[in-house]
Amino acid sequence: MKVLNSILALCAMLPAMGGMAQGQPSNEGLTGMQRAVGYTVTDNIDHKGLALGGAGTYTVGAYMPASSLGDYKGCKVVGIRVAAACDLGRSRVTLNSVDGDTPGVIFEQKQRLYEGWNNIFFNGSEYEIDATTGLFFGFDYEETQAMVEAQEGGLCSVSLEEPYGFLLQQDGDYYGVSNGGALCVQMIVDVSAMPSRRLSFGFFDNGFKYKQRGEAMEIYATLANTGLEEVENFCLALSIDGGEPIRRMQTKKLAYGASDSFQEVYDLSSVAAGGHRLVAYVDEINGQPYTEGISRGRSADFAIYSESVPRAKAYLEVYVDQNLPNTAVLDNQFSSLREAVGDEVEIVKVFRPGNRLSVESAAYLHDLYAYTWPCFTSNRSHFPGEATVAYDVNDYLQTLPFLIPVILEDIVTQDYGMPGFGTVELDANVGDDGMLKVNARGTLLPETQSIYGGVALTLMAVEDGVAALQATQESPRGELYTHSDVLRGYLTPATGWEIEKGALTFSKEFSMPLDSKWKAENMRVVALLTKAGTPDKESLYDYDVFGCNSVKVNADVAVRGIEDDAPAGRTRWFTPQGLEVDGNRLAPGIYIRLNPDGTTTKFEI
Repeated sequence: MKVLNSILALCAMLPAMGGMAQGQPSNEGLTGMQRAVGYTVTDNIDHKGLALGGAGTYTVGAYMPASSLGDYKGCKVVGIRVAAACDLGRSRVTLNSVDGDTPGVIFEQKQRLYEGWNNIFFNGSEYEIDATTGLFFGFDYEETQAMVEAQEGGLCSVSLEEPYGFLLQQDGDYYGVSNGGALCVQMIVDVSAMPSRRLSFGFFDNGFKYKQRGEAMEIYATLANTGLEEVENFCLALSIDGGEPIRRMQTKKLAYGASDSFQEVYDLSSVAAGGHRLVAYVDEINGQPYTEGISRGRSADFAIYSESVPRAKAYLEVYVDQNLPNTAVLDNQFSSLREAVGDEVEIVKVFRPGNRLSVESAAYLHDLYAYTWPCFTSNRSHFPGEATVAYDVNDYLQTLPFLIPVILEDIVTQDYGMPGFGTVELDANVGDDGMLKVNARGTLLPETQSIYGGVALTLMAVEDGVAALQATQESPRGELYTHSDVLRGYLTPATGWEIEKGALTFSKEFSMPLDSKWKAENMRVVALLTKAGTPDKESLYDYDVFGCNSVKVNADVAVRGIEDDAPAGRTRWFTPQGLEVDGNRLAPGIYIRLNPDGTTTKFEI
């Protein structure tokens, strides 16, 4: 399967823009059963004459993932619509399968592109949408040197920011064009196979997961008419735990392709404490039952609680890569965060699989949460309205790094104030046998087990002052770098040790051997309380951290020194054989660092 790359564009002349295109779906040149499908479905052109900034021929277009094509399953793509800012001459239009079983060109055809909108039909050919394959639809665009010099190109767009709404295809990969809006390109789809009546959810938000008894639930959703009939009214139903639905009639009219937002508030006073699942769906359209409703609805888990406890710490889990410079850049922001919030936050860095500092048993966290590096989760919890649990900080690091500590502080402060449902206390010592030994004890509220169906304790060994090669902006190939907050391993299973069901207290001893390369005096143990079990992408929102604490390891570790004949203030590096080497050019191996105060530190690079 080919993966769409999401990178900053090569383009330099695209103006900044905002807002959304308005208007009804286009019918110009299309039959009654043909629809324009894409990020721009109108004939609007907000920005005309966009240039890519370099002479040459480019393949530009848009991509719709399979998940966005479900409403068109069984319908057929019969052509492509393109808007041009000027006469572009004879050009190739193309429809490509980007992922799925057989990625590649589905159809291509050459045709002259004139100024304005152009309808290009596939000369009797067609492609049936299977909703398992993402589609790229685009055209070849030649940018002349005259266009570059005039800063006036041949492309058109609307003011709509979509991740895949404006792409550049190059050498089999796809790159996002930033600040360009959505390119004016659409698929022409024969929708005769589409049902007469159908409504599809877009955005869906039921607020924060935890609701205190007496608190109402506010649901905000967008619905689009993806059937052929105009919708004059419909009934929005909400069922909790499969119970009798609460029905609310809606009288907003929706033409084909139109969408609107809906907001409803539901009383939860009769819902028992514990964990629950809601399903929101449409069960009636234009006065007739809508049998597809539940299967096309949206579901979400939430919890009702009566009591809570303050959280000891908020938990930031950071997914990083030693081969990417932004890992080092982000560390400065975490230092500023700690200065702002102090002990309210615990930070743990989990290195990408394949890195020298990676922990094999933590690889599942990258599979579940990390879609870019570096990124982070806060309490592994989902913020309402966000597309992912993890937050990507790369754009801020490159453009507005000074904002990151403020953003992090807001996130941590909010999550630190969320209700907690258990406490954990720790003692951590290094025994004479070199084992790290931890006593973990704590309490759970009576409602905790009913909320989660089982609770797990996870214990992590974390080390500061870890020297390792790290790519930086100054040295992309890597230089010696000292990391803080490095995950070294787990004292429990990585997904946690399950606390006895029904228990309100727990106490247990855990231990793990310390690697000879680790420095116990720089280590701490971090504890997390979560739902018990193994999360997957479908259940990810259920496995948020509802309790976190940490303790420094109590270790009396002797530091063996070597004779210091260095001038004050100078750091020197030696091999184990005593040969002095350049600390800025260290190859992988074992080294001893002689610090300015005369102490020594052993490192493996």
